[in-house]
Amino acid sequence: PKPHTPFQWFPQNRREEIREKLNFIRERVKDRRIKLRWSDPRNSYFEAILSKGDRRLADVIETAVDMGCKFDGWMEFFDFDKWMAAFEAHGIDPEWYAYREVPEDEPLPWDHLDCGVTKEYQLGEWHRALREVTVGDCRYESCAQCGILDKYTGVKYHYEKPMPALESPLPLAGSTCGGSGAGPSAQPMAAADLPRGADLAPREPVELSIMKNQAKANPPSRRPREKRARNASRQDGPVPVGFEGNAVEDNPGLAAAQPDVPVSLIRLMFEKKGDLRFLSHLEILRTFIRAVQRAGCRIEHSKGFHPHPKIVFSYALPVGFESRAELVDIALLETEGPFRLLEVFRQIQRELPEGLRPWAAWKLEPGEPSSANALSAATYEIILHPDRAVSVKKWADEMEMAVSCALSAESIEIERERKGKIIRLDARPAIADFEISGQAENPDGKPALRLSLTLRYGEGAKPKISEILINCLGLSPEDCLRTHVRKLGVRWKAGKSRKVEYAI
Repeated sequence: PKPHTPFQWFPQNRREEIREKLNFIRERVKDRRIKLRWSDPRNSYFEAILSKGDRRLADVIETAVDMGCKFDGWMEFFDFDKWMAAFEAHGIDPEWYAYREVPEDEPLPWDHLDCGVTKEYQLGEWHRALREVTVGDCRYESCAQCGILDKYTGVKYHYEKPMPALESPLPLAGSTCGGSGAGPSAQPMAAADLPRGADLAPREPVELSIMKNQAKANPPSRRPREKRARNASRQDGPVPVGFEGNAVEDNPGLAAAQPDVPVSLIRLMFEKKGDLRFLSHLEILRTFIRAVQRAGCRIEHSKGFHPHPKIVFSYALPVGFESRAELVDIALLETEGPFRLLEVFRQIQRELPEGLRPWAAWKLEPGEPSSANALSAATYEIILHPDRAVSVKKWADEMEMAVSCALSAESIEIERERKGKIIRLDARPAIADFEISGQAENPDGKPALRLSLTLRYGEGAKPKISEILINCLGLSPEDCLRTHVRKLGVRWKAGKSRKVEYAI
């Protein structure tokens, strides 16, 4: 059960019941060609608590963080017992949030947030779900008046589509009983009062009947059948634009409706630092797409049934790493004529948050390799913190000896677990350079060691930096979490020279 949905009043199944259902399915699905995947019932239970929780959970979350809870989205970090101890410390019963059916007249913790769809409509959907009443697709049938069109006028129809008359009852939300008559004396009937599986929707959508009547009155002249383009977009349904005042062709989700204009491919080099180093690769992608849209630019989309924006990043940076040299290629449509690279660069730079700003840009020529294929290596700066049990000088000598041994080794074997199997890989071909570049200082003033590591791309298996630190320097996984890693620069593959006048 999630907020702002018709099931926000519904209780979640207990963990024991979920396990019984999972066991029931696993015992009866024995075909090896069918793979089953499921979430841990404890995770689902915990998600329901946070999903339906109120402001009292703020203290619980703060206490859990103080206990060491972090990165709970990864199973290896999620500690269920610590979270339950945090609830117990504040005298809060977590089952009250997950397993309780919320009364319909009870104020919800998220009532002050407006998602566009009215609470009354969600309550009606909740009653219809209990009766197993289906709801028609409003793109091709009558509008169910969920409230989104009243709240956000930027959501528009692709073409002018007749709406139900105001005096006529809405489908599914109210209709008349006693046959097909719909006179003034008819009494409205609620969907929840119908037998299970019954539906109040008209047999034929209002729009479809109007279109049929118009077609009978004005029969089209016989013309040769026109062959539809292979990637032509459907024009028989509304399309949400998302921005008020935009024309149909400005909808970023309609790849097939894109205007036939030139495309300019630009490459940005941006930094990732500060708290934003904890953003995942997918979150970085979404941030750039939204920034480009806010900048007034339009990204070219791929053709096909499920269009995707043409934006390509270089190799994904691990979460928690800082970088000075991240690359992204963006294909922009020149809807208003040729644009100047400096103006586009400044517009996108202005819309991105601090810590994720681009500092260089190129306008690429056709046929240039993508940012993921244009790099040959990357250089990282690694700050190691000494063990308090040993002297700094002795520890630095040990690290220098370990680095020398790693460079002189013919192979460096690393192990990974994949699908329950242990896979052994050789990390030595990927290491182009590895050295101790000097000493650094911790925020508390204590000395630290600065290492420089250059990793090749495309040379066999690409090892993780943590794997190199563990196998070459003998660090523990906990020590790797305390290291500070920053990408300083990249090396380009050998090829034709790039024109400087197209760069800023």
